[in-house]
Amino acid sequence: MAAAIITDLGGISSFDLHGNPTTVGARWKKWKRSFELFIVGKGVKNAAQKKALLLHCGGPQMQDVYYTFPEAREPGEGETVYTVAMEQLDQYFTPQVNVPYERHLFRTMAQFPTESVDQFITRLRERAEYCEFGDAKDENIRDQIIEKCMSSRLRRKLLEKGRGLTLEQLQNTARSMEASDRQAEAIENPNEGLTKGLNSVQEKTEGKRCYRCDMSGHTQDDKRCPARNKECRKCHKVGHFAKCCKTKKAKDPNDKKPWRKKPRGPRDTKRSVNQINSEDSPDSEYAFTIVDGKQPMVQVNVGGVPNVAMIVDSGASCNVIDRNLWEELKQNKVKCASMKSNKKLYPYGSVEPLKTAGCFVATVTVQNVTVEAEFTVIEGRGQALLGRETATQLNVLYLGEEVRVNVLRQEDIFDKYKSCFEGLGKLKDFQLDIPIDQNVKPVAQPMRRVPFSMRDKLEQKLNELVSLDVIERAEGPTRILTLKFSETR
Repeated sequence: MAAAIITDLGGISSFDLHGNPTTVGARWKKWKRSFELFIVGKGVKNAAQKKALLLHCGGPQMQDVYYTFPEAREPGEGETVYTVAMEQLDQYFTPQVNVPYERHLFRTMAQFPTESVDQFITRLRERAEYCEFGDAKDENIRDQIIEKCMSSRLRRKLLEKGRGLTLEQLQNTARSMEASDRQAEAIENPNEGLTKGLNSVQEKTEGKRCYRCDMSGHTQDDKRCPARNKECRKCHKVGHFAKCCKTKKAKDPNDKKPWRKKPRGPRDTKRSVNQINSEDSPDSEYAFTIVDGKQPMVQVNVGGVPNVAMIVDSGASCNVIDRNLWEELKQNKVKCASMKSNKKLYPYGSVEPLKTAGCFVATVTVQNVTVEAEFTVIEGRGQALLGRETATQLNVLYLGEEVRVNVLRQEDIFDKYKSCFEGLGKLKDFQLDIPIDQNVKPVAQPMRRVPFSMRDKLEQKLNELVSLDVIERAEGPTRILTLKFSETR
């Protein structure tokens, strides 16, 4: 039989043998399935050509492995050189499937916030292929969905059905519940689609500017406009910025530099994130532009990594860090739970969301206060933001009237006036006068001998009293004192 001539190999990506050794068996099954679909699509039926394509598409690494095998046996009845080669590769890769490890990965799988139950079941089925569940595969998938689904209402509904619940019944229940939730949300929040569908109306808003704030991407009726509730510094009316004010300004003859409107380019909105404002939609966040000036900074401990500088932002509804800080935290072995990002961060006045790398949950500590908070990682560079809710929980942000009370501690006074609390203390401009009765005859007593072991301590005490100006060193010899003995003894 003549072999078909393949003019366009095209092909699939080569098989990576040097990846994670615990998943090489699972990756081999996926690659093998892709290769079999490839040769069927190419219409290759000759066994020798299939074998050649297998080694060619597998890449040099697979070829090195294959040619280290013992000499291939002759194909038996119903076998070909291709099936024999595939059998040898299966025997090489399949024993490397670690079933307990694959089952551990299966048990840790959970539904993503933006994932439907059908999509979750698809991921579970893919992982279950390597767990060797056998006939109990559907039961294990059912149990995993009940345990790890996002909706507690769905979980209670499924538990009501008891042991007789099948995977098909679970899918039907989940589909109807998800559909009813979407329909009820559409009825209750008819304007919700406006925020999520900004990209669909980009052409209509392109080039238009809001007359309140002079920014593009929204209209003057949008409640997200930053100037909506702001007072104009020119006319003192609420609802627009001074640069957009239409009130004519009186001419000042002494003013040599008339006020001019600063031109604003179309790229001014593409700046670093400073404030994040949460809208009604849980999937959308909005970022405002940077405000020049000093920002309130705080040093926090994130997941065991100390001294992480963050800006306390009372207008931010979530915590944000950039990719560089995230890499630095990983190098310092931050303790956190990573997850995929399901939030969209929009620079204010733009319909292009910021690129997010993901989210993670970690403990945040400031002084003696510790809370658990979620952080969103964005691509690029920018200042780390500590959101309103987390900052309030950490007691670094207070909302309401500010009351300042200067509390003086005893230790603070001692530290500030340390010299005043050292030594015995003296009275300024005061000389002590010790009253002495002049009628009393003074008596001289002989000096006592000091034990040798006490001489150093006595010398130290005398020096201390001299330094405190309690005693003075006497100059000259002391008076001679003679002892009188009684003759009648």
